[in-house]
Amino acid sequence: MNEEQSAEIISKVLAGDHDAYREIIGSYQGKLYSCAIAITRNQEDAADVVQEVFIRFYRHLEQFDSRRPLLPYLMKITVNVSRSLLRRRNHRLVSIDDTAIQLTQHTDGSDSPYERLERGEKIKLIQDSIQALPLMLREVCSLFYLSDLSCAEVAGILNTNENSVKVALQDRKSTRLNSSH
Repeated sequence: MNEEQSAEIISKVLAGDHDAYREIIGSYQGKLYSCAIAITRNQEDAADVVQEVFIRFYRHLEQFDSRRPLLPYLMKITVNVSRSLLRRRNHRLVSIDDTAIQLTQHTDGSDSPYERLERGEKIKLIQDSIQALPLMLREVCSLFYLSDLSCAEVAGILNTNENSVKVALQDRKSTRLNSSH
């Protein structure tokens, strides 16, 4: 969903068409879940986070500036809710259940089953790699690699500067290269 489409749907919801909100949920739920699970490392917690994100967004929908891109805005809420949950649970970290990883990439349906399987395997490999990282790197990598956000958008979501994001991504690449020797 592009910014123009999301702005149109938000206008519908604000005009009283509450069913239109389901379109927003359907379009962004997968990416928000991937981000939440990368941070919380727990399926139930990630599902709770995504639910809370959509509740908060709905409650404050009239305050959203529809000229801004929606995905980075929702991702920022997702990161903040995930962090709050971890603080409340004293950073209780649980291993991710490999069988429950959801594929977050949406297609137009033209992909063959083989292409979908291959993409799913790549996504799972990225998710597994992200799970092994410390929290800050998990957040950066999840937002950058799984949500396809720019370094500037990631920096805005995490309240840091763009160079810090680039350094974190570069450090992650160096760590991967050094660990493969």
